[in-house]
Amino acid sequence: MKLRVGTRGSALSLAQTEEALRLLRASHPDLEVEVRVYRTHGDQDVKTPLYLMPMKGVFEKAIDEALLRGEIDVAVHSMKDCPTDLPEGIAIAAVPPRRSPHDVLISRREEGLAELPEGARVGTSSPRRVAFLRHLRRDLRIEPIRGNVDTRLRKLSDMGYDALVLAEAGLQRLSAKPRYQVLAKDEFVPACGQGALAVVCRSDDHGIRRLLASIDHAPSRFEVEAERAVLKHLRAGCRTPLGINFEYGAGSALGRLMMVSPDYRGRVLAKVRVQASSPERAAMELVRAFEGLGGMKLFEAWKGLEGAP
Repeated sequence: MKLRVGTRGSALSLAQTEEALRLLRASHPDLEVEVRVYRTHGDQDVKTPLYLMPMKGVFEKAIDEALLRGEIDVAVHSMKDCPTDLPEGIAIAAVPPRRSPHDVLISRREEGLAELPEGARVGTSSPRRVAFLRHLRRDLRIEPIRGNVDTRLRKLSDMGYDALVLAEAGLQRLSAKPRYQVLAKDEFVPACGQGALAVVCRSDDHGIRRLLASIDHAPSRFEVEAERAVLKHLRAGCRTPLGINFEYGAGSALGRLMMVSPDYRGRVLAKVRVQASSPERAAMELVRAFEGLGGMKLFEAWKGLEGAP
């Protein structure tokens, strides 16, 4: 059998695709694979912050359209980039074992977040990371930065940034080994789906779905389905500075949901331990805990704001 797989051409996208294919070949050693590279809107526009782009799925749309046209059989996406409402006709057929969901701080002088000098210049374009950084260190100069992981690491020195905040999973997949500080989940709750992959196919392609089921990792799928259910229930988008994470273990899961106030002084962190029987039920327990702590007041306060926090 020959499997046609679509992906972006960045080093990280190719590494993510190879990670999924390595697992698939272990289960199906005779599988023949053709990887097709697509250039997406997010690849063409490397300056506009992602949350300001006037479309959803800036890294997935072109590849998903190729999937629906029948040019490819499978696509590998970063789960964090996938809209909660997938295009009609597309299904997440597999969630391989999740890598670290943590954010990390990489600094030029190898300081941690608390040790950065006053007024240090920190690069990130994520509204969530911006809000959490400003809550922890209101003195920092936080400036946008776009580009692939290697591009951002190069900009750290070439463009005078003192530090960057990146996803640990990207560094793991690229075998990049800069010294960094892992940011604690209780202070820097990860983004929905961070560290996980979404292996998608046409929803009516039952043969491909059966093939991909061999690399579906139930704990990782539970975590991301619960996180995405929270995001969908709250109707939160990419501009909403919200951290959502579930951590599966031994039949239960620890959920975290965090948001800071628009003035960055206050925050709400909801934490619940739930039975891992239903992602939707786990999501609702976490949302109720967030509401009980007054989190919806912060959510509504952010709702009408435009642009980055």
